[in-house]
Amino acid sequence: MVEVGPAMPGARGSHTQNLSEADRVAAQLLTQGPDTGIERATALSDIRWLNRQVAAAEEALPIFERLVKSAETAMQEGHTDVLAYYTARSGLIQRRVQLVKLKELLLEAQTALEIASGRFIPSNKAVHLK
Repeated sequence: MVEVGPAMPGARGSHTQNLSEADRVAAQLLTQGPDTGIERATALSDIRWLNRQVAAAEEALPIFERLVKSAETAMQEGHTDVLAYYTARSGLIQRRVQLVKLKELLLEAQTALEIASGRFIPSNKAVHLK
């Protein structure tokens, strides 16, 4: 636990009581040394942004899957052509590839944070910052 100190002179306790576990980990990593503070802050910022991007991409996938299924049904019933189906299918594949690339970037940012902090972070959940 990182002790931040009282908010006002004479106040008791520390700010860490109100922090989530992820915020405590972030605060601890940011206060470990003078040389890599910027690298750690950058990595944490990247991780937060990438987590939001991964969540959005994962949330969008079922929509694209339904679109492909609808296009396939419409094609089979003669309501649309094969090109529309393959365009929808291509869009779904592109979204899946994009999600894999985002996850790769997230792993790279987490590795950069481990290197900058000099600590192994055993779980993605430990630094799953939003």
